[in-house]
This record gives sequence, structure tokens and C-alpha cells, in this order.
Amino acid sequence: MKVSAAKVILTEEDILSIAQDYLKIDGLQIENIDIREIITIDGIYKKKISTGFEVKLGLGNIKNNIINLKIFDLKIYKLKILNGIKNIAVKKILENFKSYGINVDGDNINIDLNLAVKLIPYFNLKLTRIETLPSALEIEAENIKYEKEKKFPHIDKKKNSLILGKYHKFREKILHKVPSKYEKIVEYGMLVPDIVVFLGRLLKDKRVNLKIKIMLAGLIAYLASPIDVLPDFIPFIGKIDDISIVFFALNVILDEIPKEIIIDDWQGKENIVVITKEAVDYITAILGGKNISKILDQIRNIFKFHQSNCEN
Repeated sequence: MKVSAAKVILTEEDILSIAQDYLKIDGLQIENIDIREIITIDGIYKKKISTGFEVKLGLGNIKNNIINLKIFDLKIYKLKILNGIKNIAVKKILENFKSYGINVDGDNINIDLNLAVKLIPYFNLKLTRIETLPSALEIEAENIKYEKEKKFPHIDKKKNSLILGKYHKFREKILHKVPSKYEKIVEYGMLVPDIVVFLGRLLKDKRVNLKIKIMLAGLIAYLASPIDVLPDFIPFIGKIDDISIVFFALNVILDEIPKEIIIDDWQGKENIVVITKEAVDYITAILGGKNISKILDQIRNIFKFHQSNCEN
């Protein structure tokens, strides 16, 4: 069967179903797609542990049969990820699709539709237009040909031993640019995504008691909120209060958790107990007593609020 041209509307549910049925990336599970002017994709990426994520994309025009997507935001456990780390992570996930015309350049994903059409099962076609509608995509295509035997291709997985090297180069670049008074906080700030994953592991660990889990849930919920305790921003990194509260709250939590559980659930190379206490001492020294009081008050409020909610 061959159709010269067609226009179709794919709803969020249609696209989600297609993604779940045919987009096979090891460890990646798409759970929700929300289409407005910005496309929001929620899912889980499982690599030893399950990590929730949210990515926001902007859809560009098709030119010379190449479509451009803009990555506006990436969150893990609802914590915003640094741009440089975000770009490395997205590039890593999509690297095996390069031969299908999918390339990552900074915040942009360029898709060569002449090659990417191989990823569409059962059909060969040429896409000519894609536009976002409320809760849907309007797609125009031509030269549409149905091929019963065409399946989603097997994607060869490649190992990329350079990913850590790229991350360290990015970190060094950031450290070179930030004011000297913030250099150490930058180092601590770059551990926050790993700490959020750690909090998630502790929250799921059956050996952790309910009292600690309430504290963990409160800290994760705070990180998902837009509340600012301190107005200061660290150049190239972001809110100083997020970093401060993470380490001060983590310092309280770690004192209540047996060492063997910490060792089992922390996946980083650093000694998280030592790093946390060093961070608390350093942040105390640079912020001063008045700001530290605000941080500690906020932590008490976080833990108290979630304790009362659980009791009710």
C-alpha cells in the first residue's frame, strides 16, 4: 500500500503508546508525555536503581528534512541538573542512535529524518511538517509506504569510556570560571544529583526506619519545591540554599543510619559521611551564623511538617 501524502494528529496517548511499544533503550521507560508549546516527558531510567526523570523539549521546524529539538530542562528526582551534566547525560543515552540520524549538540538534538525513518516500524515515509497542538502533534508526511515486515531495528550498544573524562573536563571548566569563594561549594554542588539518588535508595531500603524515611521524604519534597531560603545564586551552579540544605539535612540523617546501610546505598566513590561533615563546616564558614540559622530553621520545618502529615 502506498499513499502520496497525509496529515495525521497523534494524541499524547498515541505517542506514549508508540514510545512504550517501539522505543527500546535499555533501562529507559517513558511513563507520561504532556504536549503544550513545550513537550514534557516523564519516565524512569534504571541502571542498578530506578531514577525518575523529567525532560522538557521544544520542537523546531523541519528544514532540509532535518528537525531540531531544544532541551530546555532535565530533572532527576525533580532536582534540576546542571546544563553541562545534562548535555553529557543526554548525549550518552542517545549515542547508539547516531547511525539513525540522531545527533546531540549541546542543548540541541538534530534528527535527520532520512535516516531516522528507519526507526519507524511498518512504514517508510518522508515527514514534511510537525506542529504542536494542545495535547497532540499534527504531522504531515508524503510518499507513505506500508511494509509489513519492517520492524524497529536492533540497536547495537556501545560503551563510552570517555564519559567520565568529559564530566571531569566540564567540572574543571566550571571551577576555572567561578569566583574563588565558591569553588568548594561547586565541588559539593556537583555531588547533589548523586545524593538525591542516594536519598531515593534510602527511602526504598526496608532497613531504614519510618522516622528516617519521613525525614528523607521531606528533604526530597523540599528539593522539588520552588522555595528559596537564601537569595544568593552561585554562578554557573544555581541556588545556594539547595546545596546547603541538602548537606545540613543529610548530616542529621546520616547520624541516624547504620554505617552498613550507608555503604550499601551510596554509589559514589567519595566517603559520603566525611564529605558531608566537611561540607557543613565549609558552608558554615562562608555563610555565617545568621544564614546558617535560616538553613537550620528550614530543615526543622521540613522535618516537622512531614512528621505531622504522617501522624495525621
